[in-house]
Amino acid sequence: MERGRLGALVLAGLLLAGCNDTVHDELQVQGPIGLVQAGDQQQLWVLHKQRMEHTVRFGGRGRGNSFYTRRDTYFHFDVQAFDPATVRPVWQQRVVTYSDPELKPGQRTPSRIVGSTVSGRLLGQDADLVWLLVAHLPYALDAATGEIVHDAASIERARPELAGLLPSEARFWGFDEGLVTTLADGRRIRLTGRGLELADYAPRQRAIEPVPMRPDGTLRIVPARPTVPIVRHVPRGANEWLGLYTDKEAADAASDDTGEHARYPYSIADEGPMARRSFRHVRLAPATRWDETFLQVAAVGPVPGSPVLLRGRFVRDAATDAALDPGNGDLLVWHRTRIDDAGRLALSRLGPDLQPRWQLELPFTDGGGELQVLTWRIGQQLVVHGQAQTTQVDARLRVPHLVSVSLDEGRFAAWNLEAGAPPGEPPAFPRND
Repeated sequence: MERGRLGALVLAGLLLAGCNDTVHDELQVQGPIGLVQAGDQQQLWVLHKQRMEHTVRFGGRGRGNSFYTRRDTYFHFDVQAFDPATVRPVWQQRVVTYSDPELKPGQRTPSRIVGSTVSGRLLGQDADLVWLLVAHLPYALDAATGEIVHDAASIERARPELAGLLPSEARFWGFDEGLVTTLADGRRIRLTGRGLELADYAPRQRAIEPVPMRPDGTLRIVPARPTVPIVRHVPRGANEWLGLYTDKEAADAASDDTGEHARYPYSIADEGPMARRSFRHVRLAPATRWDETFLQVAAVGPVPGSPVLLRGRFVRDAATDAALDPGNGDLLVWHRTRIDDAGRLALSRLGPDLQPRWQLELPFTDGGGELQVLTWRIGQQLVVHGQAQTTQVDARLRVPHLVSVSLDEGRFAAWNLEAGAPPGEPPAFPRND
């Protein structure tokens, strides 16, 4: 926090020194976006970094005086809280500013660039506090207002026994139902609540899944899960699925002598980003092999008149890995509009007859693992974070966006996280002022 005050004071002094120009770069999202409980409301929090270059011109007022110019660089770290229904900012909080701590208002040489390599990330929520990290420094913000409640200095004031022991590397900070850190002396501790209750910390032991075995006592081989899972089937009764498959994928699904595809649907072949998928009826039936009875895919057949969807798949519920259920027996499906760079991610809500109730083209590039989308279901809103990719000469530019879709009405609102404005509108921050 002291660094932020120093940067603000120096900048205020410079604004009085002479004619000034200020240039802001685009916002850079830092780390993952967080879903925060703020009282009885939910918000999406985004930590971003922005470079600001301030040009100061001095001199020229008296005989023999000449102009000179100095450029000073600042890096601001701010948190923005968004309403998940409108994806519009509710408030913005400056966390810290990095600048040359030795900059003097009257000096002629440009300031040193300090903070260009600094990054940050949101860590997690502990009751009404949200912890984040910028460089190696922790900050706790009030979940409702964004006010800074704690920083490294206040931690040491509240816990004098930690003075001089907070780590100087970001890798030693984490979160697990509170702020977790490894102290300089090797101890691991956790701080919880506004009062920073201190306790020794030991990571929770993950539940060990039982090793899958066959009835004859031999080990069952489990196929590896894909890095970016997609959902291509929805159960329809005890032994039926509705699937989204290409012809080759459907043929592979039907080749299921061992029951692997029925047991692990993700093991069915995936033809990738240009797969043209349509809906299929999938029937499961019991089979016996080597004294083991299991379900296998017994038949896969087309659904007459169903649409063909480019890279079609069901919207995944991140909590269950199953298809997200919008209600009323409807389905939510992702697909892409084109195979090339002009293609965008489309979202459709289909009725039980598989005909669209609505279809939206979202400002995202559907690029699989490299450009995956993240979703949050908040009531009847589906909030999506993704990137729009464009190619300029030989450079690929990726611009992050937030979108909130009304599942009932099929309308959406969007926000360009780089420009700090809705898509297509000028950036919210001035390029020159």
